[in-house]
Order: sequence, then C-alpha cells, then structure tokens
Amino acid sequence: MKNHLEHAAVRRVMVGTDRSETAEQAVQWAASFAERYGAELFVVQVVVPHNPASTVSRQLPWPISRQL
Repeated sequence: MKNHLEHAAVRRVMVGTDRSETAEQAVQWAASFAERYGAELFVVQVVVPHNPASTVSRQLPWPISRQL
C-alpha cells in the first residue's frame, strides 16, 4: 500500500510573517510542511506603515472586491 503523502494535492504553502519569534516558528513549520509534500513555499511579510493615518485607502469596485 502506498503512503498517503504520495497522493497529496498540496502544491503551494503560504505563510505570513511579521518577523516576530512566533512568526519565525510558523515559517519554519511551513517550510518543513512544504518540503514534506514537495510544495512551493510562499512567505509574505507584513509591513505596518509608520503613519497608518496618512495611508491612502480606497474601496475596490464591486466586481473586483467580490472576486477577492
């Protein structure tokens, strides 16, 4: 009987980080998980603006926001 990992459908793994100690552990776990399944690993770093009140924001038009 074949190992269930050989039939895995995991192709991509994404993990977010803010570079904290906890996030580093999550990145390490995600890297091991991706390696185990032969998947691509995507690491997304969260950056908080120094002055969020001055950050320009707008609402996306309905068709685009509904697709996200």
